[in-house]
Amino acid sequence: MKRICSLLLSAALLLGGTQATAAASPLPGIDISQYQANIDWTKVGNSDVRFVIIRATHGDYVDINYALNSAAATSQGIPWTAYAYADPLKKEGTAIEQADLFVATAGLARGNILPVLDLETTGGLGRSRLQTWVSQWLRRVQNKTGAKAIIYTSPSFWASAMGDTQRFAQRGHKLWIAHWGVRRPTVPAGNWGGRGWTFWQWTSDGSVSGIQGRVDKDRFNGSRIGSRYRMH
Repeated sequence: MKRICSLLLSAALLLGGTQATAAASPLPGIDISQYQANIDWTKVGNSDVRFVIIRATHGDYVDINYALNSAAATSQGIPWTAYAYADPLKKEGTAIEQADLFVATAGLARGNILPVLDLETTGGLGRSRLQTWVSQWLRRVQNKTGAKAIIYTSPSFWASAMGDTQRFAQRGHKLWIAHWGVRRPTVPAGNWGGRGWTFWQWTSDGSVSGIQGRVDKDRFNGSRIGSRYRMH
């Protein structure tokens, strides 16, 4: 019996290498803002957290804990990036203004994970104008940093507010999908133009050593956040 099991295992390894790759666990991470106060970063650094996405701005407002959180994540050697909570407004130029504030606040540099636009409100804009607003923000950030920002959204918001457009996936912007309480996330825009999700916020009710109260927990769709997902 032992020999049979050994032979079966060897065959599985030879013929099912892709299965072993597919079974690799996604990297666990968290996203935080000023609402997670008094973080014990030493405990976070000793936990299973392998990346952190930190709020830098909310519209024209700077997160009061961003500087502290980003410095602490760096000191713990945890890969991190910054996100901007979008506040689309009908007034012309707000996308540019918010993008400029984000870039100045985030201070992202070589090695950081790509920046993020958190899109979950329309600000009263219809689909066409919201798509234009998002395009302006993304283009401005790319012009200033050289990076194509990741887009955070939910399946329902993207379908209803953004018309389920594949435009941004086709332009190379990666997806951070927010879909809680499911075994697999629903990915909008035709599985994001056939590219799938890069990050998945799978719960808003997580717990992490060193953080009091609830925290959003995320997964990276891979075993290593390589250079294609980082600033250059």
